[in-house]
Amino acid sequence: MVDRWVYQSSEDIDGSRHKGALTTYYGGGFTQNLATKKSESMATIAELKDQLWIDRGTRAVFVDFTVYNANINLFCVVR
Repeated sequence: MVDRWVYQSSEDIDGSRHKGALTTYYGGGFTQNLATKKSESMATIAELKDQLWIDRGTRAVFVDFTVYNANINLFCVVR
């Protein structure tokens, strides 16, 4: 389990570079995986909010997820 309060390098989390309007984000950072169940994920997000994991010093938040369509056997990765 990854500690959400410890910085992870791009190599540690297999992060990819994101180019923004003002700067480029190099793939490292603080990470928190969410559960597959909505209620568990919402509880995790509420806990992060209560503990000020995201604050005024946060430059960006990236949410990546994958969905699967069994009808056509297709994965879609959203970044």
